[in-house]
Amino acid sequence: MTLQSETGMSIVMFGLNFGASLIPYLTTLVWDDTTVGPESLMYVTLLSMFIPMPLLVLSATLGHVVPTSSDEVKALLIKATTKGVPIDE
Repeated sequence: MTLQSETGMSIVMFGLNFGASLIPYLTTLVWDDTTVGPESLMYVTLLSMFIPMPLLVLSATLGHVVPTSSDEVKALLIKATTKGVPIDE
């Protein structure tokens, strides 16, 4: 969802580092401040797996990325994976 540039990579690295520090913090916060206890690890892990999908949909909506057909989706995927170089089918 980011451009192939230093700025795009810095955004990705910020997200990775932020998540890597936020998840352990939230786990210990839930563990200590609620009666959930050790089960908080499972809940926070499940939440961290399910939250990215709605965020991706939201970012596509805000960025006005709306493929209208399966051919357009295929073209976008080919362009993203091959950097615009056509491939044999």
